[in-house]
Amino acid sequence: MKKQDFIRCRDLSRKQLEQLLQTAKDFKRGTIQVPLFFDVKPQIATFFLENSTRTKLSFEIAAQNLGTHQVDFRAETSSLAKGESVLDSFRCLEAMGVKACVVRWTQEDLAKYSEQTSMSLISAGEGKKSHPSQALLDYLTWSEYQEQFEGKSLLIVGDIRHSRVAHSHLEMAKLFGVDLKLAGPKQWMPEAQSENVVDFDSALESADLVMMLRVQKERHQTENTISDYNAEFGLNQIRLKKMKKEALIFHPGPFNLGTEITQDVLEDHRCKIWNQVENGVWVRMAILKRALEISYES
Repeated sequence: MKKQDFIRCRDLSRKQLEQLLQTAKDFKRGTIQVPLFFDVKPQIATFFLENSTRTKLSFEIAAQNLGTHQVDFRAETSSLAKGESVLDSFRCLEAMGVKACVVRWTQEDLAKYSEQTSMSLISAGEGKKSHPSQALLDYLTWSEYQEQFEGKSLLIVGDIRHSRVAHSHLEMAKLFGVDLKLAGPKQWMPEAQSENVVDFDSALESADLVMMLRVQKERHQTENTISDYNAEFGLNQIRLKKMKKEALIFHPGPFNLGTEITQDVLEDHRCKIWNQVENGVWVRMAILKRALEISYES
């Protein structure tokens, strides 16, 4: 079985990413029947060293939907707590027959382990630099309302500097010809993408998709910007009126109601937050299918 890692969006071509999106659509439409047929059911492990609801559960549900055996690696009860290295933990999973491992952690070096294990490694979020499956599910959701990405305007608002979601979207935008703009408090903007930084309210009027990012209070709890964040950089009833009627509103979650978005935004017909959550399962099914190199006829 050939390894099929999924660690950064930029590691794949646009065609490969489009194939993943198409597979996710086929799963959602029911044109790929599940569970899939296996001579021997493969083992898929979730290896989460950070808390997660949406990403972890959707990968687990995706694995179950495909008909695989799903193993949950619990760091707090594992030998990692006794000083075992991550690599040796990977090797233990590999020796037990795990074919694909879904990893989420604060590190940013999953790729370095790829050559040291035969398992397919899948990033479920790394450090501050990468969350490829989130970016992919965002594009799936986007494609259901606006068919073409080329030349569309995506405005991401919030803590760009520390956002793994934003960094994966920067990679996707380059591949799909999306005009990506960034807005938020000056101290949260990345120096490397300064040419993409714009005024929030001005860019809001022309954006095809507005993605709000969570204010990471664990990082910024002492900053004065939190108390009046919504007035300066949040979506609310006033800003909804500035947006195009056909524009969309996304948030990768979890959201702080009253901070990034208000209840008015959550109830607006352009808000597709729960659609993103639903599509996370289909996209992660496609990613796992690719990791296991499962063939099918549609």
